[in-house]
Amino acid sequence: TTHSTCAITPKTRGVVRLIEIEQRIKAAIPTNTAIVLLEGYAYQGHGAVFSLGELGGTIKLLVHRLNLRLLIVPPTTLKKYVIGSGIAPKSKMLLGVYKKWGVEFDTDDEADSYALARIGELIIATESGVATTKLDKQVYDAVIRHTSLTLEGVDHE
Repeated sequence: TTHSTCAITPKTRGVVRLIEIEQRIKAAIPTNTAIVLLEGYAYQGHGAVFSLGELGGTIKLLVHRLNLRLLIVPPTTLKKYVIGSGIAPKSKMLLGVYKKWGVEFDTDDEADSYALARIGELIIATESGVATTKLDKQVYDAVIRHTSLTLEGVDHE
C-alpha cells in the first residue's frame, strides 16, 4: 500500500478558497480509492470554528459526489490508536507515528493523515475478516459508530 500526504495552503479566501481546496483534493484522490477517512472535529479545540465547518462540509460533499465511502474518525480514537491515549496532546502524534510504524513526518497534520490511512487499512482488513487485535476492533467500532452519528446529523464525541 502506498501512502502520501500533501499540504493544501491556498492563498485565496472565502468561497474561492473552498473551491480551490475541493479541486486540489479531488485531483489528489487516486482512481482506485475505496474509502475516504476524515478526522472529526475537535470540539474542545480553539480556532476558526466556522471555517473548519465549511471546509468539512466541502470535503463531505465532494466525497459524496464522487460516490466514495466516507468514514469520520474521532480525534480521540485517532490518538488512542497511535499513542495509546485518546487525551494525549496532538504534539505527541509525530513521535507516536514513528514509534508505531517507523515513519517520519515534518508536521502533526502529516502524521495524522498517515495514521488515518492506516486506520483505513484496518477498516478494510476488519471488514474482509482478517484477524484483528482488541485495539483494532475498538477503533473499528468507534469509527463506524461515530460516522453513523455524524452523517445522520447528530455529532457526538
